[in-house]
Amino acid sequence: MARETKAERLAREAAENELHLAALKAAYPERLMAAMARAYENNYEVVPKNNEFRLVDRDDERANAFTVSYTFTEENDAALNELDWTLTYKEEKVREERRKMEVRNAAWYKLTEEERKLLGLTK
Repeated sequence: MARETKAERLAREAAENELHLAALKAAYPERLMAAMARAYENNYEVVPKNNEFRLVDRDDERANAFTVSYTFTEENDAALNELDWTLTYKEEKVREERRKMEVRNAAWYKLTEEERKLLGLTK
């Protein structure tokens, strides 16, 4: 088995990069629509303007707004990746808060009325 030359390696890497970029470009519209649906479910305001979509978190006014377009570019792909990460973080935070609330409620209902009064936990 012969070793590949530097030129062959560079050509192979360029071809692999082209395939990767083509795959990203093909999957971009589907990823964008899925992210926008998740954003809507997570209380983001979606505003279409000038062939772009501006997404603003209604729950956190300090949060960065995201601007993405239906057209694939590396900048739009990076913004979509950041939006996806932010949505995942927000969803995990909501799940954790829900879990904590369920644990507190379960503990509350295990206590008797007398125990709640002694602990100063009356509602």
